[in-house]
Amino acid sequence: MARKKMFQRFGPAIVSALVCAGLSACSPISAPQAQEDSIIEGIQVDSAAKALLPERYRNGVNVAMTVPDPPMALYGIHNDVIGLDPDLAQALGKKLGVPFRIHEQEWVSIVPSLQAGRNDIMISNVNDLVPRRAYLKFVDYMNTGFYILVNKGNPKHINTLIDLCGKKVSVMKATSMFTTLTDAQPMCADAGRPPITLVEVPSQNLSLLAMRSGRTDASYSNAPAAIYSARYGGDGTYFDWVDDPNYPGGFNQIYVGITTLHKDADLVPALSAALKSLMDDGTYMKLLEKWDLQSFAISEPVLH
Repeated sequence: MARKKMFQRFGPAIVSALVCAGLSACSPISAPQAQEDSIIEGIQVDSAAKALLPERYRNGVNVAMTVPDPPMALYGIHNDVIGLDPDLAQALGKKLGVPFRIHEQEWVSIVPSLQAGRNDIMISNVNDLVPRRAYLKFVDYMNTGFYILVNKGNPKHINTLIDLCGKKVSVMKATSMFTTLTDAQPMCADAGRPPITLVEVPSQNLSLLAMRSGRTDASYSNAPAAIYSARYGGDGTYFDWVDDPNYPGGFNQIYVGITTLHKDADLVPALSAALKSLMDDGTYMKLLEKWDLQSFAISEPVLH
């Protein structure tokens, strides 16, 4: 059945932000900016991790990030970038004793920005897919899945993955979500149902707009974004996410990682050590809890 998962209430010091989801009206979000500052400011340099940092990064690390992608990255009330991924970037920088400079990149240009030398790493909700490992190194920090989003009340009665057969589904292009649905097409044929009609869009916001406007019947998204959209879209009145009992953690559970190109693989030990330090001292879990993402936590970095 489709349902809206309630988030934890954020801390007492909140900042108003906006999630428009590409829609005609915007809804206020309570974004825990002040709490973010207190968590980050308390982080101490990890000398062992810092010693692993290659010399060429001693002046800082350039981070490519796609915004908005709530709750991983979104704009605060002062148009600053907030979310788990910016928090994590700052926290890693604190552990390594160097600034992590966030540069906004559209998703389709995020890998080319590394190849062109404009950025050193990506912290942008990047799914750790086997084909990507041919050119990227991963330091994984979460394990999530994918969810189906539907309009409020689930008017198309989409309750399982197979219910997408014969439906129009909006999905971000050049993503693992698109690949997953493409790979699921034989499921429809085997069941004697029409195929899924995939409507490719460049962003999650436009995926929601396509569904909200009636162009598509559902939207397919990573689990954090789906839950966040259901909670905050129209102040909880626009969307529901589908809770398929056959996939309680979401479809196609997959790691999410910090990434760099193979030629910069010497940065991986420092990133891994800094992330492990954040896990060991409790900062990692505090950051996930702040964005209500603790159910996607892992116990130690996973390297691929």
